[in-house]
Amino acid sequence: MMSKRYNSMSINKVDGKTYWHKSFESMEEVKAHCNRYVRTPCDILVYEYVLHEHPSQPIKFVEMWENFK
Repeated sequence: MMSKRYNSMSINKVDGKTYWHKSFESMEEVKAHCNRYVRTPCDILVYEYVLHEHPSQPIKFVEMWENFK
């Protein structure tokens, strides 16, 4: 059984600190989560990965949201 998930990481524009957010099943859920919880100016990188019994695929970069917030 395979399940596609999306994960995001924010990079603080002031001090460069990074933070991994929880994963979601859709890009819309990722965007809603970031809109609700991200409070500092940052860039956000979004990744896709597939969950299955024998992981053989690496995570895949999807897009970057520059100057989020």
